[in-house]
Amino acid sequence: MSYHHDYYADPTLFDRCHALLADRARRLLQRTRPYYWGWGFALVASLCYLSVALIVAEMAVAGAAVAVGAAWPQSLASSIGALMALGGGTFFQRLARAALPAPPGPKPRKAAAPPRPRPAATAPGRAEVQQFFREVRAAGVNVSIARALFAAGIRTVAQVRGCDDRELLRIHGVGPATVRRLRARFNRPA
Repeated sequence: MSYHHDYYADPTLFDRCHALLADRARRLLQRTRPYYWGWGFALVASLCYLSVALIVAEMAVAGAAVAVGAAWPQSLASSIGALMALGGGTFFQRLARAALPAPPGPKPRKAAAPPRPRPAATAPGRAEVQQFFREVRAAGVNVSIARALFAAGIRTVAQVRGCDDRELLRIHGVGPATVRRLRARFNRPA
């Protein structure tokens, strides 16, 4: 007769919940920036401050503990204790983050700023702008990309010739095919 049975071989409800929450937290924390933890601590601290303010307001309305009874000192103490714990938590979180090595992999980069419009020596006239749009459309570029070029400060054919390919590619909506078409039309090698 065997009395041995492994009751814990199958995952329990708590094991499944733990695995689900741990997996979800792991996926979320890989994508977040470090300062999101600070926002979380600040949110909880603001809720604690709000609870302290509400307890003090309740005391003032109730006539300083006649109707509130002995529950308010405990509530006030728990809120203040939570605030103190949050202060310690943020301090130790900063210490731990400073002590740990940087995570492997590339560091997140900020998106490149859109190119600034070039100041034109003389603003092109209406006829020059219409000529620019006709030339760009003749190159096989659609109207929305032509407008994007115009909004980025490229308003003449000479400015298109003077732009580097990287500058053109930084403009939203302009891709490699557009750059090839512009270079082919305006006789500049790619």
